[in-house]
Amino acid sequence: MLLFIIMLTIVAGGLTAIALAHPPRAEIVVWNDDAERRMLRERKISLRGW
Repeated sequence: MLLFIIMLTIVAGGLTAIALAHPPRAEIVVWNDDAERRMLRERKISLRGW
């Protein structure tokens, strides 16, 4: 029984780590100045490459 609980905890921890490893996806519907300002304000994009 203890082995089952330990294995269940390891599986749940692994699935949680996988879910948290993926960054959130930014949905861009229309790219215009307002969308760019909003995304910069919400820190979804950065200007490091410019």
